[in-house]
Amino acid sequence: MNGDWLTTARQSLPRLWDLRRRLEPTERLPDIRAITPEFLAARGLRGVIWDVDGTLMEYHAKDISLDFRQQVRSLFAHPEISHAILSNCGDERFLALGEIFPEIPVVRSYALGEKRIDRVFRDGKDSFAPEELASLYAKGARQVRKPDGDLIRLAIEEMGLDNPEEVVMVGDQYLTDIASANLAGARSIKVPAWGRESFPLPVRLSQDFEACLFRFRPRPRVN
Repeated sequence: MNGDWLTTARQSLPRLWDLRRRLEPTERLPDIRAITPEFLAARGLRGVIWDVDGTLMEYHAKDISLDFRQQVRSLFAHPEISHAILSNCGDERFLALGEIFPEIPVVRSYALGEKRIDRVFRDGKDSFAPEELASLYAKGARQVRKPDGDLIRLAIEEMGLDNPEEVVMVGDQYLTDIASANLAGARSIKVPAWGRESFPLPVRLSQDFEACLFRFRPRPRVN
């Protein structure tokens, strides 16, 4: 296992108290097959940011699940809907996602001190050269992981949109996908983890933890 989940946990834990208040999704769906052009149009949504593992496919699979591959590829090709990929994967998996999803941008950022450096894989091309990434790491840069509102804003920019209320983040995790959308003022759709049995045990345990966190989240008082 590549330790991606541990890096995410280290970045999330210091903010966990605040993040507890940002876990409520706009909607919940049984899986992504309910997301159609008509579904999006009825909600005034022009853009979709997709999580990958557990949302579009099993853990580190090589393509969208056959159960909804044709539908999702058709949705990607819709002329009035923009898309982006936002995953907490490592750099090797990031390049693989760029190959799996050549038609839409795959985005991520790195932090170097107070500076943010954005990276986009689009149309078969990585905006970073290998030596550039190595140089960043040598200087002490770290990958920025969800939950992060600026990652959502980067994805929105790469889709050519500017209003977060017209964009929805679709994902299987409250603490990364849903919290990120809420931090950016975007909408969100929570789906159950697809192929949960394919995830490494530490990831499944972290999913159980965030489910408990969601269950005991602070809720507005009703007068």
